[in-house]
Amino acid sequence: MELHTNSTFADRGNSYQVTRKPDDNMRSYGKFRSIFLSQLCSICIFILGLVGGILIGIFAYHGGPNSSRDIKCIISPNKDQVVTREGTNCSHISTTISTISTVSSAGENASSGNPSTSCNTCPVKNPVNSVSSPGLFDPLSTDEMEESFAALFKSGVIPTKDPPVSFNQNYVQYMSLQAPKKQEALRFLQKQGTSGRFAKVHVVRSGINNPDCMIYKVGPLGRDGANVTQLLADGEAHINTRPKDLFEALMVFDFLKKDMKTMEQLISESFDGASFMDDMYIFSGNSPFGLTSEERKIRFNLAFKGFGNSEIMDLFDLLPLQGAVIASSLNVSDWFATDYYYLNQGPFKTAKDLMSSYTNGTIRKLQLPKGYMKTIRDRIVPKRDTSLPVREKADIPGTRTYEPMGARYTINGYNISWMGWNFVLSGSQVRGPSLFNIRFKGERIVYELAFNDVSVMYAADNYAQNNVIYTDATYGILEGEIILGLDCPEHSSVLKIATWNSRTATPIETPIVCVFEVDGEESLWRHKGGAFSGGQRERHLVLRTPVTLGNYDYSLEFHFHLDGRIVTKARASGYIQAHFWDVRNKHFGEDKSFYPFGYKVSDFHVGSIHDHTFGFKVDLDILEQNNTFRLIHWKAGSVLDALQTKANVTEIPSYYLFNQTRYIEWETLYKEAGLRIDMEKQKFWTVVNTNKKNKWGNSRGYRIIPMTTGAQNFDDSFLPMKALSFTKYHCAVTKRKDEEEFLTSTFDVNRMMEPKGHLDLMINNESIVNEDIVNWISVGFLHVPTSEDMPITLNVETGFTLKPHNFFDRSPVLDLPQETNTIEPSEYERMPTFDQCYENIQITKHPGEP
Repeated sequence: MELHTNSTFADRGNSYQVTRKPDDNMRSYGKFRSIFLSQLCSICIFILGLVGGILIGIFAYHGGPNSSRDIKCIISPNKDQVVTREGTNCSHISTTISTISTVSSAGENASSGNPSTSCNTCPVKNPVNSVSSPGLFDPLSTDEMEESFAALFKSGVIPTKDPPVSFNQNYVQYMSLQAPKKQEALRFLQKQGTSGRFAKVHVVRSGINNPDCMIYKVGPLGRDGANVTQLLADGEAHINTRPKDLFEALMVFDFLKKDMKTMEQLISESFDGASFMDDMYIFSGNSPFGLTSEERKIRFNLAFKGFGNSEIMDLFDLLPLQGAVIASSLNVSDWFATDYYYLNQGPFKTAKDLMSSYTNGTIRKLQLPKGYMKTIRDRIVPKRDTSLPVREKADIPGTRTYEPMGARYTINGYNISWMGWNFVLSGSQVRGPSLFNIRFKGERIVYELAFNDVSVMYAADNYAQNNVIYTDATYGILEGEIILGLDCPEHSSVLKIATWNSRTATPIETPIVCVFEVDGEESLWRHKGGAFSGGQRERHLVLRTPVTLGNYDYSLEFHFHLDGRIVTKARASGYIQAHFWDVRNKHFGEDKSFYPFGYKVSDFHVGSIHDHTFGFKVDLDILEQNNTFRLIHWKAGSVLDALQTKANVTEIPSYYLFNQTRYIEWETLYKEAGLRIDMEKQKFWTVVNTNKKNKWGNSRGYRIIPMTTGAQNFDDSFLPMKALSFTKYHCAVTKRKDEEEFLTSTFDVNRMMEPKGHLDLMINNESIVNEDIVNWISVGFLHVPTSEDMPITLNVETGFTLKPHNFFDRSPVLDLPQETNTIEPSEYERMPTFDQCYENIQITKHPGEP
């Protein structure tokens, strides 16, 4: 029990003396006596502490009896190195241990003498266990992908098992797990049925008479004779709705060589003597490629290569020479280039037309400074600026967390358990990471929590980049690889997920998900005052998936907290997409530092304004499937308005100080609907089970708390809005259907005038009371690039929280050890302690690193 040396307690800056009520003389005497005894006691404790501290210090300094058996390694008082006693070898320590210093009363660093520390290795408990066969929701294995590919070949869908070599040959683009039907999966989880595993395979069928894009269901896997089932009608997804094609970028480059040769003089004179073949590439990924299914119009930008002979997805150095390739036919001889623009001057129907105007001097010309190309590497590679001094003490390793007694989570295959949580990690090459069957303390909360898509919409003042729109699921989201020690701590457990490589026609396993427990470095709860002090330290489990989509990098994360919260996050970094800054552009106005589409961020570029909207599927099952969406309105009004929400009241009670108050009002959402955040009419969004009550009679549920700084400001008159309808809502609630798997179609971005798989199609006025419902959550942010985004964008974050809402009878963390101190009667508890140790972490070196 903590010893209190006086009877004075603090509360919000005021002091209160605990007394009885004697007469004035006795009160004065008692007060004097109390103060005297308190001060005397304090002095005694101080003297005892000082003497004890000196003795303990001397004892510790000399090691105490048998010290050589207890202390294996100590820190040198004068050097940042480890020395040993009794010949103990500490050379395997992979991190530098620095001398400890304290701050003197004068505010300067002072040596602490001869500090020592234990060098014992932290116990290692490998939390990952292999399993003999994949679980119901596990991502596809490489064996299952190869089995699926073999089945497609056997059925004649794929003409050869070799990698595709022709533009007019069917090939597999993506493979992912086909999630089981929900009722079938629930019966299987309850051990009341069986369920097979199936693959969902995207195939570009460019080798058939009427080319199209097709999706197949292949399985059941792991048994003899997997079936191949076509999921779309023939021609439903026209061949021109495909994503940027395997061969297409190279073919566009080859196709434009002739035109670039025609413009050789313009390119050399304008772009620092550049040669198209040696110094440049064609960026042809500006989506959409067509507004109808039959159209394939590829807007392109001439661009400098990143550095050396490689492209670093340098969408920053796009140059003011643009055009389009009309590639609606798979026969390249039918293609043609048109709509050439140079410094926003055009359109010129052909390259010859542009060159004619260039050579006769009827258009403005550009001449980049000599040597500009040589600055590319310095401008686009994020590295320390050696012209600046290193920040003080930046060369000393920073703070980090570790596992003093090994990992506290367990991973069996892709089934993960930690502190009462249990769930299955899954993943789709197209859609990204997902979680299934999330349970807390044995009760199901979420059936499916899945990343679905991200929309990015750009604005710029030039031909190729105005109204650029990406939906990243079209290109496949689960692409990337962990940088250990940067994306995740070195002690993380790294899990691999298989994806299909369309270039080699083989599956590859990539380390793309890491799992680790994090110290929140704060309290989960705390209180100190009067006769009580205590709290609980905040820690949580993190699943992180870093992915790279062209120039942008996303970190997709799920955080599980001790109090039953699930926090889903999406972070964005990477290179901005910019467009050329032309000082003589008449649209820039007088002030050349900014204009309607962004700020000037370098000598010749403007950061294009854009947004990021992340879409998630959240299938909450609060204890069972039949749930209800309930809004809680946060209101302000008259006292009568408040009281009349629940009772027939006609007069304001006299005890109210004002005739205005805040109050809440409940509303049940009866029909499918899309919801938007309105800060002037604030609401709580909750999913509750009205059939299950807690101890106090409240419907058990969870609250949805968006963390968003962006909202869609286009209305339905904007043509792409139908295909991107998920961006209109922060949360849409629909009745769950197995066929309504995702909030977008991967083909709609290239057929925006006739979309067939968007969220608005799911919102059709069906009843959602006491039903199995899905919440389609969309969160995001607006990005106006500034000079701080150069050369690389620092992380920007969005997400949402699922938080218990009357789900428990009381705080769910009371089954955890915590800090507790009380007086009269005494209560005492401490969180688990540990011995200091070091992690024997092997730091991974990159190729070519010394």
